[in-house]
Amino acid sequence: MRTLAKVIGSVAIAAGIWLGASDARADARPLTKAELERLEHGETVVREQTVPTVDGDSHLVGGVAYTIVDAAPDEVLSLFADEAAYMQILPRTKNVRRVAQDGPDDEHVEITQGNSVVSTSYTLHVRKYARENTVRFWMDPAYAHGIDDAWGFVRAESIPTASGAPRTLVTYGALVDIGPGIVRALYEERLRAAMLSVPQLLRAYVARTSRAAHRA
Repeated sequence: MRTLAKVIGSVAIAAGIWLGASDARADARPLTKAELERLEHGETVVREQTVPTVDGDSHLVGGVAYTIVDAAPDEVLSLFADEAAYMQILPRTKNVRRVAQDGPDDEHVEITQGNSVVSTSYTLHVRKYARENTVRFWMDPAYAHGIDDAWGFVRAESIPTASGAPRTLVTYGALVDIGPGIVRALYEERLRAAMLSVPQLLRAYVARTSRAAHRA
């Protein structure tokens, strides 16, 4: 528990910085003892956030979520260079397509998400920062997009274990401006919940692929 708390402390301030808003200071507070215990028991800790846009005419919804994954940090971050993995860890994803590659750690990915009633596409600029154990992403408005804005990060920090088995604290933050109109009124909170389920889906995906690899 003490080790986990130390690792949490090293990334909490980063969560506030990456989300880049005054409201993010709440997310930079140390996790409570109860939240640390929930992480140790395999749960995901979520802190919701709503941030006004710079012009004050709209807002972004999302937050920060923490979870522990039984894998090395590099394995976790490598998922964000795998189109097949996107389909598993991003909720309601219908299609993923790499549209540009600017280097081994810098690419543009078009994502289509939705259900039978409503769907939308947008393109994320995804960039890996190896020294920071972080992947950052933001919507590129130069491409067609059905939402107004989106950005966030995934950080993977190794947790030392007595056995030496790989274990990683995943910190995920994301904010989205869905745009005005009836879609916002009907789907914004559903979107927030889906976004903040990403760490939990990531953990489940890593567990499935690990079991499959061991069976092989």
